[in-house]
Amino acid sequence: MCKYHWLIWGISWIIVACGNTPVEPQREEPILDVESLTPTDLQEFSERLTMVLFYRDEQGDLGDFDPDEQSLWIKDSRLPEADTYHVQPITSPDGEVPIEGTLIVDLGRVFLLGNGTQETFFYTIKIKDREGNWSEEIQSPSVIVRK
Repeated sequence: MCKYHWLIWGISWIIVACGNTPVEPQREEPILDVESLTPTDLQEFSERLTMVLFYRDEQGDLGDFDPDEQSLWIKDSRLPEADTYHVQPITSPDGEVPIEGTLIVDLGRVFLLGNGTQETFFYTIKIKDREGNWSEEIQSPSVIVRK
């Protein structure tokens, strides 16, 4: 009888332990990170600056079907206003599946804004999903642009 007692106690403990597993809530806002920014030291007007962004979204609703909707926000630290970009939909309108991947953003050729021979700046970036949830703002590595 004693060995059955331990067996029943063990099974009961497993059932109780499995029943108390916490369920983490699904994150509403997308996650964004700078995977790369190249080049980070360049001569003005001569090289194109390219940023690769990693994204993750639990609901899978990144990107907009309306081409006039600007959901990617990138601000040069030297300027007062951000540039905005349209992001094409990554999933179908009714699909709610977690997604992750990369976005490649061509930032074009950069140039000096002041009268000096070089400037150092960075970008602040965020992205919005179709529900209007913005990711946290992130910052890129610094870029040096030379005359």
